[in-house]
Amino acid sequence: MNAIIAALALTLALVLGPDGGSGGGPPDATLPAVSPVAPATGAGTDPGCDRWAAPSGRDPVRRRGRGRRPGSDRGDRARPLRTVPALARSLAAGETGCLLPGRYRHAAPAKLTRPGTRLVGVDGRVRVDGAIWLTGRARGAELRGLDLTASDSSFFIPLKIQANEAVVADNRIRGARSTTCVLVGSTRRAVGVRIERNWIRRCGRVGKLDHLIYLQQTSGAVVRGNVLASNPGGWAVHMYPDADRTRVERNLIDGNRGGVIFAGEDDRSSDGNVVRANVIAFSAPRWNVEGSWDDVLGRGNVAYSNCLYSEGPSAPSGVGPVRGFELGENLVETSSPFELHRPRRYRIETSDGCDLLVSPLPPAFPGA
Repeated sequence: MNAIIAALALTLALVLGPDGGSGGGPPDATLPAVSPVAPATGAGTDPGCDRWAAPSGRDPVRRRGRGRRPGSDRGDRARPLRTVPALARSLAAGETGCLLPGRYRHAAPAKLTRPGTRLVGVDGRVRVDGAIWLTGRARGAELRGLDLTASDSSFFIPLKIQANEAVVADNRIRGARSTTCVLVGSTRRAVGVRIERNWIRRCGRVGKLDHLIYLQQTSGAVVRGNVLASNPGGWAVHMYPDADRTRVERNLIDGNRGGVIFAGEDDRSSDGNVVRANVIAFSAPRWNVEGSWDDVLGRGNVAYSNCLYSEGPSAPSGVGPVRGFELGENLVETSSPFELHRPRRYRIETSDGCDLLVSPLPPAFPGA
């Protein structure tokens, strides 16, 4: 057993380098080690629920004036609210709203507007059809454990994040039509957003403008430990036009129009971004990793220690013209890195260490 562990450790060191993260990068790169993916919160763990919602619940009549916040007379587990917007409105700063299993549907977005508020699915599969916004006032807001989409004709982006230090973890997010799934920092700069251990897939159906994760105006975002797949209408991670100091690491990125792109517009550029320790495969007709710029090239962008495979442009690495980013050493496969390659089911070849980069994968459904 010790010999097996030693062999695995050696393989990981060869893939990631001696410090666990910077191997294969530019010699002068001073970057922190790749962080491990934190384990998911167990389905039986009590998230500390302050308010509750259930498909069989009842929303209060909204009142005008001061003195009582909407939902203050409902929301305990015995008398839950019925909709996600009502639950979100009911939360005071620092409170957690928990959704019991079942299907929820709403039209206008559910908005978290107070600092430290959380929406959490508990006790099984919680399916939400309707947009959720983490607004700029909701610093530190969290979204966990939801199976999220949005079929409303006006608000069809499932998740918009404007809140600094927001956390989106352990969710399944899909598009009900061709759309971007997660839009970060569109109306204001969002700082320190973390997107971890989610399955985000099949959002962009056609064209090239609908992405799985769209980092539009961000600083210090972390995209870690996700499965980002099956998006023919856009990129898995699109950094444009002004995403800075992003860390994209330990993600399984498969079967998208494009994998990860560093990009800018006019005099704005995405700078200081690191893409490393990911498995990126089968991007087409674009590349696994690429850059796109107008007047100003990005600075300090680097991609290294990734496991790459493509049957499209620049096969087998699938790396586009190196412009506005640096390319370190990556492990380029000569054939598919997958033993099992099906939607919601992946098994990665174990012979070269690619599986160690993204193991364990998050569960395909929240609450699994």
